[in-house]
Amino acid sequence: MTFSYSNAGYTLAGFVLEKIAGKAFPDLVAATVLSPLKMTHSGFRTVTVMTYPFAVGHKMSGEVIRPLAEDSRQWPAGGLFASANDLSRFAIALLNDGMVDGQQVIAANVVRTMFTPRVEIPALRQQYGYGLFINDRVVEHAGSNPGFTAVLRMRPDEHCAVIALANSDAFLRSTAQRALETCTGRAAPAPIVTNTIAIPPQQTSDYEGTYAQPRRWTIEVVRSGDALVLKQFGKEFPLLRVAGDRLAFLPAAGARPKEIVFHRDSSGKIDLLQEDLWAFKKLRASAQSP
Repeated sequence: MTFSYSNAGYTLAGFVLEKIAGKAFPDLVAATVLSPLKMTHSGFRTVTVMTYPFAVGHKMSGEVIRPLAEDSRQWPAGGLFASANDLSRFAIALLNDGMVDGQQVIAANVVRTMFTPRVEIPALRQQYGYGLFINDRVVEHAGSNPGFTAVLRMRPDEHCAVIALANSDAFLRSTAQRALETCTGRAAPAPIVTNTIAIPPQQTSDYEGTYAQPRRWTIEVVRSGDALVLKQFGKEFPLLRVAGDRLAFLPAAGARPKEIVFHRDSSGKIDLLQEDLWAFKKLRASAQSP
């Protein structure tokens, strides 16, 4: 199984739920999750959400997000507006097998199913459950809409959760991590040390090509002299081997190496490149750079 994060997958799942339940997605979520959890300042419809105490979204450029888009297609893929207090009730339920205020609000087996790893995310050395990223003992999900970001990071074994919300495009991941360390009294695990070696010139041809992800960007892997180079966002990054088909590059001076993983089909030919959360399909071979 090859992992590639997909908002469209959640959108389709929401559509199926609507058909089965005979209800609009916001009404279904309100009846099964929001109301039982007493998440009284949460919802999907902007005309309702704006009647609550509400922080206006901003882009990093300073642009104010107004008016808010009402895009029902995106509701299942991250269209929920919620307060930190409301999200804390959701986190409490997840950390207590669905129990809140002494009541079984979410079935315990549903929570355990969400927390169970289902697939590897090779480039990040993480796993994915149902809607949750799993990295060692940290379970989390983060998301954004124009002008807003949210991070929910949990340590289930410590019964600790951190929620970091911002009415801007800036993710508060480092803030969430520091808060989690304060909560648990434990520092984050040391980053994996990536030791790299040069790729022999005779082995570069397997990797050379153009890789595309329709909802993301295009990546080129080309040979430049005797070196293998990754090209994206108008920049070039020399590639080195970590092990096997796991390669790495330095995204910026002084940064830790960023890993990418190539996937081979049943015939042994490379058909995908995995970077971050996404799989990029190989389209064609690239010409050698001068």
